[in-house]
Amino acid sequence: MKEPKTAAVLGLLLGPLGYLYIGWRFMLASIVSLLAFLALISMVSLPLPWTK
Repeated sequence: MKEPKTAAVLGLLLGPLGYLYIGWRFMLASIVSLLAFLALISMVSLPLPWTK
């Protein structure tokens, strides 16, 4: 049985690639949610979180 806590730590360290530990579907869901978040920020015209 794979540990979700381990996947969460890997996700924090490696981004969406960390979720490959659980399975490719979780990695795909993570990438899609990241792209949706970035699209929402760009549509609202907010600055990106990593820019000043």
